[in-house]
Amino acid sequence: MIQDVFGGPTSDPATVQASVEQLSDTERPSKMRELTKSFILDPTKRIELDDLIRSETQRVLTELKSAERFPLQPAAGQADRDADLLIAELSTDYWRLIEPLCWSLQVAARYADTVEQLTPWTRALVALHTYAVEPVGGRAVLIKLRYVPLLACVVTAAAAAVGDDRWDNFRRLLIDCTVKLRQGDNRVESIAEAVDFYAPFTEAGKSAPSALAYTAGSEKYTLESALTALRAKNIQYRLQPVADWLCEMLRPMFTDQFADSDAYENAFDRAEVMLGLVTEDSISMLVERNPELSWLRGTHWFGRSTWRHKHSNSSPVNEFAQQLDTAGADYGPLRAGLFGGQQERAEAAMTSYAEQFAKVSRGYW
Repeated sequence: MIQDVFGGPTSDPATVQASVEQLSDTERPSKMRELTKSFILDPTKRIELDDLIRSETQRVLTELKSAERFPLQPAAGQADRDADLLIAELSTDYWRLIEPLCWSLQVAARYADTVEQLTPWTRALVALHTYAVEPVGGRAVLIKLRYVPLLACVVTAAAAAVGDDRWDNFRRLLIDCTVKLRQGDNRVESIAEAVDFYAPFTEAGKSAPSALAYTAGSEKYTLESALTALRAKNIQYRLQPVADWLCEMLRPMFTDQFADSDAYENAFDRAEVMLGLVTEDSISMLVERNPELSWLRGTHWFGRSTWRHKHSNSSPVNEFAQQLDTAGADYGPLRAGLFGGQQERAEAAMTSYAEQFAKVSRGYW
């Protein structure tokens, strides 16, 4: 039986992995979390943990490269198929595939104590980025969707770490984990800069992302009925559909971290804003080191908090600024090394991001 070997005193990596492979798609996410919790703080389980995450990452990458499951152009005879429906269905399938790894990552972001403990997940993030940017042929809108798995992991790590004030793990997973700025360029950027809510859907228009948001966590709509309602103007396009969609899809994995829905949604808001703040700082530093990149725009990390806090003085942006003003050099993110540990950099990033945040919010009405 599977439960006889998981976490048992005589379990070995091969036995654990063989047992995981027997799990159904619905069982895998919660079991990945259970195993990660069991292994991560036990030095004697280091090999089992490394093998578990490596194997899951390999499983994901193998499936991602399946042209049948994730086509980069419509199959023969389907050229006239509803493009928005195809985009939404593929996005959902990308999520289903990466979900178990996200459940494991949520635990790691909260409980890992060293950078070495996080190595299996940082390797997974880099591998997902490599997949997303690999030069491939096909329709641009379907190629961009290859960013969905990376986006889901980045948001998972951010929400878990920010929710528990694990700024050290936020830095280790999302800032210290770097990838090449572009092919042929030796400069690097943090994994947090490499993706955002817009990246997978820059070619997708508004319909498919909004349909995803309407169907997430609700039985009122199917993807088909949501698209029909949007086209008939019976429902409105969502203001930040991708952030709304991910907020709902990630919600079940956070039930053990947050007491209620409000606490989770507030943490999600804080996570997306902190992603915006640290990437605004990183971009600013990159331009300072490389003046020829002055054309680079600021961060694109704007999500559901821009509409949830449009008329509020207690937005996460203001909250972080007030905490920095009060704590100064003792501000948690600074002590963890975010913003280079420099208060002036944090203040500059918050000022710049707050201006952009306000512009995005004002653009809704």
